[in-house]
Amino acid sequence: MLMKDTIALGNWLRSKATLAEVESVSQYGLLDNERFTEQARRAYRLLWTWSAPRFGGIAGLKQERAYARLGADGLRRRFERCNRIIARLTS
Repeated sequence: MLMKDTIALGNWLRSKATLAEVESVSQYGLLDNERFTEQARRAYRLLWTWSAPRFGGIAGLKQERAYARLGADGLRRRFERCNRIIARLTS
């Protein structure tokens, strides 16, 4: 990930932005400068999906498959690992 992506991702996480807010924000600024790449948005989606239990949508389906494959302990470990990454990005 580029530095601008890491900065954008950290800002979204620190401000507790919703998935809808991140997906709706423009990638380009007023002067057509690229503020972040799609890689930052994909990283946020990944962290959002695995940071807490999700009961609907694609995230819910992914978590159900992970639960079936890994069990409750495996899913909990995945949540914990994701939250450690978030803590590192927001510190």
